[in-house]
Amino acid sequence: KVVQVGANDGTMADPLSPVIGRFGWSGLLIEPVPHYFQALSAKYSDNPKVRPKNYAISLEDGTETIHHLSPEAEANYPAWARGLASFDRNHLERAIKSEDVATITVPCHPLSTILSENEFEDAHVLVVDVEGAEKLVFSSFRWNQFRPRIIEVETRHLEKPVKDWLFGHFHNGGFDVYDFGYDTIAVRRGWLPSSL
Repeated sequence: KVVQVGANDGTMADPLSPVIGRFGWSGLLIEPVPHYFQALSAKYSDNPKVRPKNYAISLEDGTETIHHLSPEAEANYPAWARGLASFDRNHLERAIKSEDVATITVPCHPLSTILSENEFEDAHVLVVDVEGAEKLVFSSFRWNQFRPRIIEVETRHLEKPVKDWLFGHFHNGGFDVYDFGYDTIAVRRGWLPSSL
């Protein structure tokens, strides 16, 4: 079982796309931007083991404003710009023009709630790509509820205080942390054989 927060369209720069169908994994794939969510849902429409959910993550149930590249402007930018959805408009405006930013209101829930409602608290893998909302995602559940074996997080854009908090949170949760620059992998201690 795998949980992905920030699944986008299920294809672009997606580490899970090649393996979910190939290995028959069950997936809870969370994407807040509606047109990316529609593409994600279409991709997995014939796979009953995959559950796409159109939410953003928050500390409480409700709604939030999220900013993303306008679909009308996508042709003017490289493909990776489609992954720039964020609660922080400034995060997008570092890479795209202000007039090309679209703003929408999306439903939000804590990850703990989404996991519980979908019976995914026993998932083995967590993949997070949330453009600056990493601390929010990892604050929205407790390790005693959900402690996957492997976590992958895009961390290349994180400022040092946030990255330090995240790595400390992983260490305190019983994970070994491997920072590869662009992404960080956290592995639950004792899960891998000591010979590796």
